[in-house]
Amino acid sequence: MIQAENPPLWDVAIVGAGMAGLMAATSLASKGYRVIVLDKGRQVGGRMATRYCLEPSLQWRFDHGAQFMRFRTAQGQQMASQWVKDGLIFNWLPQLMQSSASTHAIEPCGNAIAFHPDVTSRFASPLGMTCIPKALSQALQHDGSSCLLTSHLIRAVEPQLHAKTSFWRLWPEDNECPDRVIEPIDARVLLLTPPVPQALALLKNPSQMDPDVYGALQAITYAPCLALLLGFLPEASITLAQGFHGAIQWLQHPILGWLADNQHKGISPLPALTLQASAAFSEAFFDADEATIVQKLLSALNNTLQEHLPPAEVTYLKRWRYSIPVATYPAPYAYSAHPAPVYFAGDAFDSPEGGAKRVEGALLSGQAAADAIHLALCMQNLSADGLKLD
Repeated sequence: MIQAENPPLWDVAIVGAGMAGLMAATSLASKGYRVIVLDKGRQVGGRMATRYCLEPSLQWRFDHGAQFMRFRTAQGQQMASQWVKDGLIFNWLPQLMQSSASTHAIEPCGNAIAFHPDVTSRFASPLGMTCIPKALSQALQHDGSSCLLTSHLIRAVEPQLHAKTSFWRLWPEDNECPDRVIEPIDARVLLLTPPVPQALALLKNPSQMDPDVYGALQAITYAPCLALLLGFLPEASITLAQGFHGAIQWLQHPILGWLADNQHKGISPLPALTLQASAAFSEAFFDADEATIVQKLLSALNNTLQEHLPPAEVTYLKRWRYSIPVATYPAPYAYSAHPAPVYFAGDAFDSPEGGAKRVEGALLSGQAAADAIHLALCMQNLSADGLKLD
């Protein structure tokens, strides 16, 4: 716990322990900076999420956020190559079935379904996608100059402006024990990696930011996603579609978006399906009661299958408010010098090679923000040492 008496000034405070935040943190920590990362969740990873349902003698695992990763850039492919060698990810090659019809049942031999060739590889993690951010976080937990705090909800961030220096003050609370008093956290530089609407809401006076940056950040939007997880007993007979091998994607269905078999992927010992609703359905029913959402999703799914699903042994509904960026930021990260140095990163930020809206984009954004912060801190340190910079 950070002490009330003379709290330390961190070099960088990062809000959000998703892929962008962890990538930035590990990069900066490796350069010797004192970095603190705070996340409101119990686990790191954000939408790199895997749910474990454990019953006596029964085990289900569901990837219910990001389903896989693709790497299209040289930097991303180099990262993927190392992670494959480390056993962190594997090349998952489902024979993806795509339906361009809005109401037709799945018919692999008809026009409604086409088998989609794997132009680029899809990578997953053997025990679920959450293992990837957990692996990234290990470097921070073993670095004495860094700190990772989960279950820490940031209520607000506020610049502390002085004649010779400025820094950010973060006001956290324990997400599991709200009555516990946590002292504020001070840092020279602030990096915000939550979904942008949530990040802007942390700033007490966001209008003090550089106007062009603030306006571009306000223009970023996201689509929500409703994810239904279905776990079945070992003896359950599930026939999703003739020729099914891993995943189905509906391109124009009003209710259905994506279906993945977590057992086929290799992460779940027992039959476990992840069904993600379409963006339109998720938007319209995001705040509806769970029973209504589950009924509508199951009804729509059964209407497309060769055989109705058997009753699920476990059912869980996850609501992702900010799932997929729709309108993005035209740079790998955002920066405002006012009222104090603050950076924004995440999957809503694009790079020259592309990548926004994807896991790879979040990684590249976090790395780009870390590189910019490193350069800025180097300049500050040189200036403090009294060196003239041309």
